[in-house]
Amino acid sequence: MERVLEIYERALAGKATEEEMNILRSWLADRENTVPAQELLEQSFFRTTTTADIPAEKAQAILQAIVAVDKAPAVIPRVFTLRRWWAAASVTLLLAAGTAYYLLQQHQTIHTPTMADVAPAHKGAILTLSDGSQVVLDSAKNGLVASQNGARVLLDSGQLSYNPVAGSANEVTYNTINTPKGRQFNLQLPDGTMVWLNAASSIRYPTLFNGTERKVEITGEAYFEVAQNSKMPFRISAGNQAQVEVLGTSFNINAYGDNGTINTTLISGAVAVKHTSIKGTAASGRVILKPGQAAQIKIAHDIDAADKIKVIPDADINKAVAWKNGAFNLEGASLKEVMKEIERWYDIEVVYENDKIPDIYFTGEMSRNVTLSSFLKALKEWQINYRLENKRLIILP
Repeated sequence: MERVLEIYERALAGKATEEEMNILRSWLADRENTVPAQELLEQSFFRTTTTADIPAEKAQAILQAIVAVDKAPAVIPRVFTLRRWWAAASVTLLLAAGTAYYLLQQHQTIHTPTMADVAPAHKGAILTLSDGSQVVLDSAKNGLVASQNGARVLLDSGQLSYNPVAGSANEVTYNTINTPKGRQFNLQLPDGTMVWLNAASSIRYPTLFNGTERKVEITGEAYFEVAQNSKMPFRISAGNQAQVEVLGTSFNINAYGDNGTINTTLISGAVAVKHTSIKGTAASGRVILKPGQAAQIKIAHDIDAADKIKVIPDADINKAVAWKNGAFNLEGASLKEVMKEIERWYDIEVVYENDKIPDIYFTGEMSRNVTLSSFLKALKEWQINYRLENKRLIILP
């Protein structure tokens, strides 16, 4: 304890070495020291702020600013779970406070960041009509949004639907719905098929299904509940790399391509998944999935099509559809994969200082209905260092 007090005084004076700071942080993080650490921090914080002639509200602002940039202990575990961070929030505050006092003596003037917290993604999208005009659905009122060939486009409580119009012309026209980063949306296609779009995704579809097939195109990620029609198969094209054919089923397609693959996870029914060439023509690779299976297609152009489809017999269905159910399922996900999801969900940019990506993997699940600051607190609890500059999140080595 005497050694810790000596280091603490040196930290307050701005004279502690990095090695001494690591000793101090480790002591503060030890749950057995929670009571004496809290007493020490409270006493020294009062002494520091009063002798420095800093108003209480200014001191509180400084502490809040430091919480967003404090350095965590040097020993970083390689596999984390986000279920436990709430229970250990007090330790994070102690660590943040300890660093606050250290930096307070070094920098008498600290400007508190004024950036507002980032809210989680909300329901909204941009509808592009057949004539190229666009409707921002976030602000559109319930009721008739547009009249398109073969259908009346209606918005009701954040869901778009197409009501057929009798006697319409048979000319095929297309609409596109795009969800920018930070938005999600769901709609009902003209045949009754339900579609949920994740952030940074799109779907292009006809306003009236006729002929021998129902064909749509997607980018990003979408969940489908396809209306049955044995005479008119439902086909989905994903980025000219994959084609999924169904009669009536529910499944998820992740075509972001962040990890170099397009993944189709079958929930119910049956689907046939094909690999397609860059020109959109069907290639030789083709598999038929059963419920609980997933097909993984490599996004590449220099290997045989037959080698591009991998069937995963026991797919993690909960993980595949977690986004639709309002959760981050991070089971087995790398830090890079998680950050790609965070970019889309909060509409921010994530970069890695010195291009060094920490080799970290996660387990667990947490709600998507949290602000960015709440999610970052979870990262901080597991000693993932970062710096936030406006809407740019910088992950430190």
